[in-house]
Amino acid sequence: MEAKLSKALDNINIRYGRNTVQLDAQGNDKQLQLNAPNLCTCYTTRIEDVMKISIG
Repeated sequence: MEAKLSKALDNINIRYGRNTVQLDAQGNDKQLQLNAPNLCTCYTTRIEDVMKISIG
């Protein structure tokens, strides 16, 4: 099974460029950043922002 996975990763990297796909165990020096430009800057919920819904 590992040989098939390695071969698949090698084929992808040959086709699309070196290190396009790699195992997490190989490490990654890049810092992940959240790409959410519309994210609210409020880190906690304000009670007045909670919607009240009545049914019936």
